This record gives sequence, structure tokens and C-alpha cells, in this order.
Amino acid sequence: MQAGIDILAHPGHITKEDVLLAKENNVCLEITTRCGHNATNKEVASLALECGAKLVLNTDSHEPENLMDKTKIDPNEINKHLESYDFDTLKLDYIKKFIEEVGRENIIIIISPRWYGMDESSYEPLVDICKEREVMFLDYSDNSKYVHNDLFFRDGNHLNARGADEFTRDLIKKIKILEQSK
Repeated sequence: MQAGIDILAHPGHITKEDVLLAKENNVCLEITTRCGHNATNKEVASLALECGAKLVLNTDSHEPENLMDKTKIDPNEINKHLESYDFDTLKLDYIKKFIEEVGRENIIIIISPRWYGMDESSYEPLVDICKEREVMFLDYSDNSKYVHNDLFFRDGNHLNARGADEFTRDLIKKIKILEQSK
């Protein structure tokens, strides 16, 4: 935590000393809704709240069904401590910080293909950031070539080798076209 990290993902059985170190170094501790990874959420949240360390909620989503919103958080035992926390703001702030540090002309933000497609409203804040900062944004999440095409996917979120090769070729073609049009 002294290495300059911003978030400690899956902290597990963390000690009070480590939580205090996280607080001292302004490191957020992750609370995850992902089944299996969430086994120590209550322990992590309790120590973080006791010590005044920052928390970040992450879905570690592999499918749209894994996504959370405040209406789905109630069953989570730690909800009573986190109700007023804005879960998405930190991620969006880091994206803005990244764009500022790297420079918009050096960035292309890409949403990769999904077997089941994706509704743009689920990443609308990212689209807004890209528009505001004039960052190139390529959305392949709902591309008809890939959606529901079993030839290209290992599962709903991950391209197989064939799909990765095909997507890489499509992406290279698109980037070359965009570069030529500048």
C-alpha cells in the first residue's frame, strides 16, 4: 500500500494495521458484490469504518446480471454503512485523471464486444466524459457481427481466441481509418 496504489482489490482477511496503513496512504479498500470474493466484505467494511479508511464498491462484473445499483444493495449486510456513498464517482474520477495525465489525443476508449450486447445507458457516464474531453470512443458492445455469435465467445463476456483475433483485426482497421481521416 506504500507503492502508490489507489485501490486494494479483494483485501480478504485484512488486519487493522493494514487498514490504518491504507488510510494513511489514501488507498481505498474494495467491497465486492461478486460471489465468493465477497466473503470478507463485512470484516473489511467494519475495520475500514472503524479506522476511517475509504471504501469503494465494485461489482467485479462478468455479466450484466452482476451489475448493482442502490436498489439491489439492501440484501448486502454492510449496506447500512454505505448508503450515502457514491459508488461510481471514484471510477469516473480516475478515468478523468487518466485522460488529464495522458492527454486525450493519446487515448482511445473501447467497449469490447459482448455476446449478449449492451445497452449504452449502462456506460453513459463514460460516453459523456469522452464527449466532454474529446476522447475517441469506440463501442463494439452491441456490434451485430459479434452479438450472439457463438463462434467468437468463450462465455458472455470473454472472446475466445478466434473472436479476439477477429476483433483485433477489426479494431486495427478502424483505428487506421480514423488516423487517415485526421
